Amino acid sequence: MRILIKSDDNNARVMEGLHNAAFDCGFSSLIWNERSKPSFDTIHEFQPELVVCYGDTKGTAIQSACDANSIKLVNISPTKIEGDTLAAFHRPSADLLKCKQDKSKEHEIITLSEVENRELLKLAGVGIKCFSYENKLNSPCYLGTVTSQESHELLCSSKMFYIFGDDWELMCNCIASDCIPIVINNNFMPEDIMPTLTNIDDVISQVNKISSQDSHRIDILKKCKQLLFSTYTYHHRLSEVMTIAGKEDSSKAILEKLDEYK
Repeated sequence: MRILIKSDDNNARVMEGLHNAAFDCGFSSLIWNERSKPSFDTIHEFQPELVVCYGDTKGTAIQSACDANSIKLVNISPTKIEGDTLAAFHRPSADLLKCKQDKSKEHEIITLSEVENRELLKLAGVGIKCFSYENKLNSPCYLGTVTSQESHELLCSSKMFYIFGDDWELMCNCIASDCIPIVINNNFMPEDIMPTLTNIDDVISQVNKISSQDSHRIDILKKCKQLLFSTYTYHHRLSEVMTIAGKEDSSKAILEKLDEYK
């Protein structure tokens, strides 16, 4: 099946995740930005059987191109789309193709930060390592600036990732990389997986426990993986797109591919 995936700067991570899931499942997938080539030209040259976009495409050039060529278009949306538009609700998801696990785990705990802050200084005692995308930090724990791909490699080689804020998508990628997400006032992982951490002292206590008790770390990861593979991967999102497009066989085949990652 030939799948065309439309991306732009506002949803690049989501659409790349769908593209990687499609590639992983053996589909012929092209990820494309309308600034590089007009919609009608892209449809004519690639001749997709299915187009996937983000948001509501009513009245847009890509919708017109699909209508003119009788091609199904499914929107990935963060909210409900009204009317008869084919749409799948987007949930936080792991890009499994990027998350190649490294069982050796070079780092105990890492974090991403563009600025030095009090939380980072307090966590220095548990051996945290910090990286950034843009700003260089004057800190002994600083690893340097990295690319997006290199950040995934750091996830895969670390036991834990301290997350500033409640980034569920990052948590999903952590779990897929066998890296436990650590966050204050977590709203993603239930209490039976990770107790609620309300301050830095709670974080330090949990980090020390995970570092010193490998059986505890493995037990948390096992429960995290069960949560992840219940619905939080881009293979799930692509499977939902296929169901909405009326391609049930492809939808089932995508979910079967998940068994290779469990």
